[in-house]
Amino acid sequence: MSVSIVVDIGGTSIKLALVAAGKLLAEDVIEVADNRQLAPILPVIVERVNSLMSSLGIQHHDLGGVGAAFPCIIDSKQGRILSDFVKYTDANDLDLHGWVNETWQIPLVMENDARAALVGEWQYGHGQGVNHLVQMTFGTGIGTAVLMDGRLLRGSHFLAGNLGGHVTIDLHGDLCSCGNIGCVEAVASTWALPAMLDRMAGMESNMPDVQPPDYKTIFEWAAKGDKLALAVKEQSIYTWGLAMVNLVHAFDPERVIVSGGVMREGENILSTFQAMLDKHTWLPSRGNVKVVMAKNRTSAALLGMDYLVQNRN
Repeated sequence: MSVSIVVDIGGTSIKLALVAAGKLLAEDVIEVADNRQLAPILPVIVERVNSLMSSLGIQHHDLGGVGAAFPCIIDSKQGRILSDFVKYTDANDLDLHGWVNETWQIPLVMENDARAALVGEWQYGHGQGVNHLVQMTFGTGIGTAVLMDGRLLRGSHFLAGNLGGHVTIDLHGDLCSCGNIGCVEAVASTWALPAMLDRMAGMESNMPDVQPPDYKTIFEWAAKGDKLALAVKEQSIYTWGLAMVNLVHAFDPERVIVSGGVMREGENILSTFQAMLDKHTWLPSRGNVKVVMAKNRTSAALLGMDYLVQNRN
């Protein structure tokens, strides 16, 4: 089995790995902080990847391809970024295929990061043996992906199943970052926390003023009984649960997988999600759709990109 170079390009960090047959051989992380350009980071990626290869004695002839996951809409057939890349303003204009070919003389496979993570869980995690899946990834925003009949759902414009965080659930809600009104993300997400806290500013609270606010702090202080933190936590989980109900109605999966840095409370949140699905979905009986935590919480997208590289034909 050939070795894949896999890259998960996030907003604050870029994960790198060498993967073969679903096994992580070596990993590295590049912290990108406030850099707004991807081009200056490409040489760093090359340097780090080549260092990983050297440490394992991997040669160019051992490589099968590069798999790159991006947090935006991707034309996976043509290997193109279709939507503006909020973090890296130059990404749409870069010839990434040319860069990979010039550097390693191997093909590049590109996919949305939420879809890549779903593939990783389907093949190597808690989606194994299940061919109808929905995955929700909770980070700065909310990424979603869908597997139907063992195939990634992409649609005619590569949007299908990817925008579960941008379904309107509050017609009188705030303007979302996408330009829509009252999206799930605009009601409850990491980037929406400042507005949520401002609306609840009159509530009693001893929670520290962490900037920017994050769910780690919210959940920690909710566990201490802080009224403001509890209110934000409850609104967020209920909002995410409603989004999950909508996704189940839209795509009728056997299982919903949740992942992402926000999901720190594990079973406590899962039980609430499961109760909402059992109560609010049109299913033959309770528990027909199981909610589970991702097995590969930090590496699912890397593993998924390896699978997509190895099965690109």
